[in-house]
Amino acid sequence: MAAIAQISIDLTKIDQSKVVVKGKNKYLNVDVLIRDEVNQYNQNVAVYHSQTKEERETKASKSYIGNGKAVWAKGEIVTVSSQPKVAQTQEVSADLDF
Repeated sequence: MAAIAQISIDLTKIDQSKVVVKGKNKYLNVDVLIRDEVNQYNQNVAVYHSQTKEERETKASKSYIGNGKAVWAKGEIVTVSSQPKVAQTQEVSADLDF
């Protein structure tokens, strides 16, 4: 499945030991997690430093460096739904006694 996500990376959280230098170029390998549900900020994408095989085997903590939202998938524009917030608001208003 193809998808595009808009991502903001907090540059202050980048672990410089994870930056790979090849000649004049610098690279940072990242893992991007796209969830089906959104968080409280209406985002469903998280970015972490990629882990080495050894880090994965020892179940080391992932280093979170950014977030965002999916905006395109399967050839269609995707809008991140805020359904959980709407449903929660409806439940609260239904409990009000006028």
